[in-house]
Amino acid sequence: LIRRPSTLVGRLDHVCFIIPAARHFMNRLRRATSVADIHRVSTLSNEVKLDLKLWIEFLKKAKDGISINNVIFRPPTSVPITDACETGIGGHCPQNNILWRYEFSVEEQISFSLNAKEYLAAVIGAW
Repeated sequence: LIRRPSTLVGRLDHVCFIIPAARHFMNRLRRATSVADIHRVSTLSNEVKLDLKLWIEFLKKAKDGISINNVIFRPPTSVPITDACETGIGGHCPQNNILWRYEFSVEEQISFSLNAKEYLAAVIGAW
């Protein structure tokens, strides 16, 4: 017996922010909740009961922590290291051992903020 199904659905919606793939398993539970809101009672089908059992597994995984490997779908192909200073930018790509640098002219040194130079170095390094 679920005493406050809308509270349960609300809390599970919050869990869906942590486990987005779990949103799929909310539909039947929401349907049962809306029937319970109208008729004050709802019989849970076997599918809803299985969904609730699956939710218990999701919550156990969330409690234990979710591996970052399940979040990152693909390893990066390149990890460049870049930096900037007032007079220039530079970088290194360890994958192909390419080093690069660019020295700004006096006019460029004045024109760009350090943040803009860091951004420019990151864009060139990724390219």
